[in-house]
Amino acid sequence: MISILFIALQSTAQKNFSIAPDFRKGITQNLLEDVNTLSDINSGYPSSWINNYQSVELIVSQDGKEKSYLSNDENLSPEQKTALVTANIWSTVSFNILYFPENEFTLTPKQINFKYTIVPEVEASYPAGYEALDRYFVEKEFDKIATNLLTAEQQIVLRFTVDAQGNPGNVVLDGKSENIELDKKLIRAIEEMKRWKPALDSKGNPITQDFVISIGMMVGC
Repeated sequence: MISILFIALQSTAQKNFSIAPDFRKGITQNLLEDVNTLSDINSGYPSSWINNYQSVELIVSQDGKEKSYLSNDENLSPEQKTALVTANIWSTVSFNILYFPENEFTLTPKQINFKYTIVPEVEASYPAGYEALDRYFVEKEFDKIATNLLTAEQQIVLRFTVDAQGNPGNVVLDGKSENIELDKKLIRAIEEMKRWKPALDSKGNPITQDFVISIGMMVGC
């Protein structure tokens, strides 16, 4: 069973800004300790489709390096299970499965791929709740920026980090607005946020977490 974590916020008037953790699909270290099969990781894994396997590859990506581990069927090998439980938070684990389908003759194997990010047991959170955070961004006119200053095709992406003390910072602006004062205003709005509750690992230790804010008329469409 995987833990998919996603937070989306929008103004009450229009869907033109959102904030989310900087990953798509997540699984926690505690859940990985109980994983023995592909179905344990991916609850929608189509094991009934498969007649036999050519290979099951696990790739663990962490600290800028990748390492591959192989098995022969849906059951994870001891090496794969060890690699999963020892992988760091924010590592990515990818599965590349080559198989021959049930009730179909083919000499060429078919492929299934899926990937997860190892995420904190507890995500970083805004102390007054995400509705309050939504209101904060409305007060900072994030909704009006998209409506009044950006074209339909334009989008600004702000990336920031909530550190282990809960301080928001390390702001990076992707897709600038071509308005220097506006860009400064957006960065300042992140840096002036209240202190967050930091993310926690499986032992309850505070850790950093990255977030992404998207601003634009097409956000939420």
